[in-house]
Amino acid sequence: MVGSTINHLALRVLLVFDKQALPGWTDIRQTTDVHTFYWIVSGEGTFTEEEGKSYQVQKGQLAYLKPGLCLHMRSDTENPLRIWMVLMDIGFLPYHQRVWGSVEPLAALPFPVLRSFTSEQTKYVDRIFQSLMAGWIPGDLGSSLQDQLNLLGLIQFLQENYEEKPEERPAREAYVQMKNYLETHYATNIKLNELAVRFGISESYSRKMFLKQIQQTPKHYLQSIRIGHAQQLLTFTEMSMRDIGIACGYGDEFHFSKMFKSLTGNAPSVYRDLWKQKRETYDGG
Repeated sequence: MVGSTINHLALRVLLVFDKQALPGWTDIRQTTDVHTFYWIVSGEGTFTEEEGKSYQVQKGQLAYLKPGLCLHMRSDTENPLRIWMVLMDIGFLPYHQRVWGSVEPLAALPFPVLRSFTSEQTKYVDRIFQSLMAGWIPGDLGSSLQDQLNLLGLIQFLQENYEEKPEERPAREAYVQMKNYLETHYATNIKLNELAVRFGISESYSRKMFLKQIQQTPKHYLQSIRIGHAQQLLTFTEMSMRDIGIACGYGDEFHFSKMFKSLTGNAPSVYRDLWKQKRETYDGG
């Protein structure tokens, strides 16, 4: 989910709190209608879901509690927990063809309840939470915007550094390389079957990886990049249809026009005229 929608997340920080638990402290998660991150600053303890699944938590781990998750928490008697808590509302804000949709509440982020990190990753996550703790001022607009940026960065980091089995790592690396190639070479003549082999995976497996990560096939992802770039050129330049098609990786104007209409519902010339009319309306209004 997040890999393809990070730019469409709407996020609002509700509370940032430093919880210093007493030895043997126990509690039940009270606010269950929000998304919550718990950064374990120090200590040890046990988190238990209502269904009985338990997690042994310790310094340097991150817990993500989705809305609706009931959690029983217990702190160690000898090494009590200290937790930096961040409560937030998260929604999905659709944006298509330069038109905003309505915010839709996000049921959950695709993260496990508990995550561990390498030493370098731990330093990065800790810096994020230190910034959140230091800068949190309830009701302050500047503070809120910085908090949102920090958390969006954290969410993207978690998505890009998800825990994977060792045998999955080569395929994951091939997917990243292939995705980066599409994003930087979309204007060239790309043959997806040859590209997959070039990065060490089959075309069918590349399709599986793309669907898993961004819910699009490589072909659809490439087309979305090309058409998105074409929309920008149609809106903000006076380039000819032929030149725009070439700049976006289409060999001829007919193919470009056909693909553009299939994805947007309008021919390129109609799309350009519609946006010219909108600009004239804005300028005149």
